[in-house]
Amino acid sequence: MSRAAEHEPPKVVQEAVVQEEQAEQHQRFRRLKELHAKAHSNPVSSFLTKVFLTLVGLVLILAGIVMLVGPGQGVLAILLGLGVLALEWPWAERLLHRLRERIHQARERAALVDPKVRRRRALVTALAVLIVCGVLAWMVYRFGWPSATVSSWRWLQGFVGFLPDLPGM
Repeated sequence: MSRAAEHEPPKVVQEAVVQEEQAEQHQRFRRLKELHAKAHSNPVSSFLTKVFLTLVGLVLILAGIVMLVGPGQGVLAILLGLGVLALEWPWAERLLHRLRERIHQARERAALVDPKVRRRRALVTALAVLIVCGVLAWMVYRFGWPSATVSSWRWLQGFVGFLPDLPGM
């Protein structure tokens, strides 16, 4: 019998814990749900609420996408935007529910990973990062950073005519 199976609580206890967590979550968001229901009390305020929350959710998702390539917490902003959209749109609520399930499954799988395997993976990742940094440092030393970049850009401009000139060229 594996270690994980020995220490796993019975199914009834797991279900009770899940039900208790859901009850706590419903209590936490009760006031927000009351406010949301009040905003949908008549057709005009319902429409304005739906438009406002949709715009806020989309702005958060777009900001999150931008933050994925720039500085910031992109994934967090995307999830927050999806949570705002889930207040008004059933498809966003279904998607958010699927994401929660996948995150829970990933957390369970990560908890079952042997610590030796986890340390070995961290070591291999650190080694790979060091190798990539070393190769990049060697390339800068060997080929020179500005000249290699400018010559590569000019070479690309020969194939793709609409690429602009680099500043100062």
